[in-house]
Amino acid sequence: MGVFRVRNTLSGQAFVGSSVDLPSMLNRQRFQLEMGVHPNRALQAEWNEMGAEAFEFEVVDTLAPPDDLDYDPRDDLRELLEMWEERLWADGI
Repeated sequence: MGVFRVRNTLSGQAFVGSSVDLPSMLNRQRFQLEMGVHPNRALQAEWNEMGAEAFEFEVVDTLAPPDDLDYDPRDDLRELLEMWEERLWADGI
């Protein structure tokens, strides 16, 4: 689990999010773009215009779950995502 980014390497346009299942979420992002239904309309428009080869899908950071079986990662993921959004936006993504 952790933070991911889908980025157009030509324009710098990006979508950043978090998930408890990063591989599945990255597959979902690619599928949404391929089907033309990604929630980020600007990113979708660039995908439609420039194609898949202009994009990269990456894991930005991960969280290791504690041994506690009752652990709920939502708050930790939200904080990690906020930290990375601030850092990436400051760097111009």
